[in-house]
Amino acid sequence: RTPLEKSPVPVPKERIIAPGAFEGQYSGGDEEILAAWMGDLIEERPALPLQESLRSGVLLCKLVNRIRPQTIRRINNSQMPFPQRENINAFCAAAREMGVPDSENFNTDDLFDERNMKQVLVCLFSLGRQCYYVTGYEGPALGRPERANLGASNGSKFEVKADALWGKGNAQFKAADGRPSGTGTKGSLGHSPLRP
Repeated sequence: RTPLEKSPVPVPKERIIAPGAFEGQYSGGDEEILAAWMGDLIEERPALPLQESLRSGVLLCKLVNRIRPQTIRRINNSQMPFPQRENINAFCAAAREMGVPDSENFNTDDLFDERNMKQVLVCLFSLGRQCYYVTGYEGPALGRPERANLGASNGSKFEVKADALWGKGNAQFKAADGRPSGTGTKGSLGHSPLRP
């Protein structure tokens, strides 16, 4: 395990948007948008196609360190495969630590062996959205911040609260007319006791 691969960092229920983060204005295809965003942050625009530019992991590590300084302490500039894979692993761990869900992250082989570049792009867009929530970050982000608080109700009319469904503690179940169960006349419609 690398130093960044700790236990998952708990995500706070209320996410605060970094005051210096702003929505970047980019156009083009996915790779062009990501290349422009990365170029704004690391002051070195990656060449297209991105797979060739990102394969060593160096630009990815620089990107993470611009979003949150000193996150990746050692960046390998070697042209050998193993150090390049270490860079990619460090990036993936840092992205996870900054809030990129595992379902949006990628594996080293997805980039290094070009097995799933689409997943790499998904991860970078997700990281771009997470920039809004990185304390002290001042720079462009991708997309708009998610306004819903994690763990909070979305106000759906279909939402069922556990307390309402199962009762609280030792509370009694109630019949449809509001009386505690067992008080209705047996056999009368609408007043039969509810059984758990």
